[in-house]
Amino acid sequence: MEAHRVRAEFLMEFATGKYGDLQSEDVDALLWSFLPVEALMESGRT
Repeated sequence: MEAHRVRAEFLMEFATGKYGDLQSEDVDALLWSFLPVEALMESGRT
């Protein structure tokens, strides 16, 4: 659940232009850097 909340916050910031003009790989890197370790481990299980 935490991962979804973090993702939603990031997407809202991204949508409002907070990060400027990013390429998709930049977005992926930023998104993963926002996630806590527990969320990363959880996503690896699915």
